[in-house]
Amino acid sequence: MAFQKIDSTFVRKKMKAIRNSVHLMGNLGKEVDLRTFSTGMKKASTTLATTEFYKNQKGELVKNTQWHNLIAWGKTAENMGSQLAKGNTIAIHGSIQYRSYEANGQSKQITEILVDEFIRVSKSNPTTGAEEEKSALGEPKKIE
Repeated sequence: MAFQKIDSTFVRKKMKAIRNSVHLMGNLGKEVDLRTFSTGMKKASTTLATTEFYKNQKGELVKNTQWHNLIAWGKTAENMGSQLAKGNTIAIHGSIQYRSYEANGQSKQITEILVDEFIRVSKSNPTTGAEEEKSALGEPKKIE
């Protein structure tokens, strides 16, 4: 069996693109909290629930929900704040980040997903019930 020579530059570029890359799809667990700092920079934060189903050894259907903390900065944060609502189904692309802080003398660790891009894939807007879809790049459009 002959081995094909691999272009190492190509491999490095592709690996760099997938390093610390996260893709999730789920439902927003709370309204987007949009904050504007004194510098004018905007930060959005919310939570995302992802749910998987599987059968256990007894053949029973098990529901497993994981909660993810989402944050976004700048224009992405603005778009999330204006386009998303609790209950929306969204797909995101971003990266994992870890940080720690002190609270009441104890060190706390937190894991967050830094959102680079999102698309709202809900069938309807939970606040109005209107059938529409929205993305970070465009205005809502009616689904026929």
